[in-house]
Amino acid sequence: MSPPPLPKEKALTPGSRVDGYELVSRLAVGGMAEVYLARALGTGELVAFKRILPQHAQSDEFIQMFLDEAQLASTLCHPNLVRVYDMGTHAGSYYFTMEYVRGWDLRAIQQAARQQGRPLSIENALSIVMGAAAGLHHAHEQVDDNGQPLNIVHRDVSPANVLVTREGAVKVVDFGIAKAATRNAQTQVGTLKGKISYMSPEQCLAESVDRRSDVFALGIVLYELTTSARPFQGDNEISIWHKITHGAAPPPAALIEGYPAGLQRIVMKALQRNRSERFATAKDLQVALEELARSDALDVTSECLGRTMRSLFGDRDADAGAAYESIAVLQGEVRPRRRKGRALLIGAAAVLLAGGLVVQQGGGTENRRSNFDLPSSRGSVAPAPPVGPDAGSPVRVDQPAAALPAPSPRPRSSARSSARSSPAPRREKQHRSLGPRESSPSWNPDAPLPP
Repeated sequence: MSPPPLPKEKALTPGSRVDGYELVSRLAVGGMAEVYLARALGTGELVAFKRILPQHAQSDEFIQMFLDEAQLASTLCHPNLVRVYDMGTHAGSYYFTMEYVRGWDLRAIQQAARQQGRPLSIENALSIVMGAAAGLHHAHEQVDDNGQPLNIVHRDVSPANVLVTREGAVKVVDFGIAKAATRNAQTQVGTLKGKISYMSPEQCLAESVDRRSDVFALGIVLYELTTSARPFQGDNEISIWHKITHGAAPPPAALIEGYPAGLQRIVMKALQRNRSERFATAKDLQVALEELARSDALDVTSECLGRTMRSLFGDRDADAGAAYESIAVLQGEVRPRRRKGRALLIGAAAVLLAGGLVVQQGGGTENRRSNFDLPSSRGSVAPAPPVGPDAGSPVRVDQPAAALPAPSPRPRSSARSSARSSPAPRREKQHRSLGPRESSPSWNPDAPLPP
């Protein structure tokens, strides 16, 4: 049943009042939704206020996905999940409010650690993944009023959707593309939703997914936090897709000498291509990490993690806009600018499956670090140089556009050259300076595709 149509929407501005909330500022805006910081009238509590953008407020499909997200998230109540409080309509638009988290997502945390030459300690990495695993397990275990499993799967576990507060609390956010048995807006067959670099093999193949898909994605996050590299790398989405579906992640010890054997066993088990060989639940992954922390006497408390956050960011306020950037995208649908690219990816993936094309995987030990002492609260070492699509190039990020190398001119045929005695000079292609989200001129898996 389609949601009821609403009257034409009015614009919202800071200071506007919506039911029992007063909008303070806009935190983030995506392709289909926006998020405001709002204050509850009466109590003064700060909340995040999410609503559909005006241009999509009359779309039954977007509205249904929006309501599905709110209804699903409102059933979840756990310290490691961002809570949804209520939902409603105002001036022609649906909205819902959720917990306002004063913190940073893992992308911002990793960037700050790299810039300061202070990688996260092994205690911090384990603390973050253990907290995320606890929250995901709570979601996976949900049942309906009749006691039947809801079969919730997040499907977008990635650094953008894991937040850490100044006090060291870990929060998983954004169930916008989550799969659940009760959802009304279902994913179409052959549609890829999520970030390719953090997808499980079965999700890449558009097969049915269960909780073990989230375990695989969380294993990628753990791998990245403890090695400063992604386990599946390539020049483009097709290459990464093929490595996830047909290859195997290199053992962390192949990148870092002295990587703890116990931690490597946990990471590699979470990243098994065959889902039956992974941890059966996120809780099993959490317990394995807790046992490792006990055996190695590691401090995985929230206080230890909070000290790291305060040390990295000082007195700086949490970048709420960046933390809520991914939430502002109505995740139930691929961004309009990415549709063409994802369609090409699905078509190319089908060709790879049918033809059995083998993509050579980068290997060897040229990126191996020697004399490695895994970072801990008692001492840290500089992170490994990034490799793959995030590795960058000899061109610096702050290098002016004029200093960038110009592309080689396209060769002309001899017949055409002879026919034109004085060809017009070829117009040089202009290079733009790289922005903060683009570490190199090469492909970036988190950046939107060109229109």
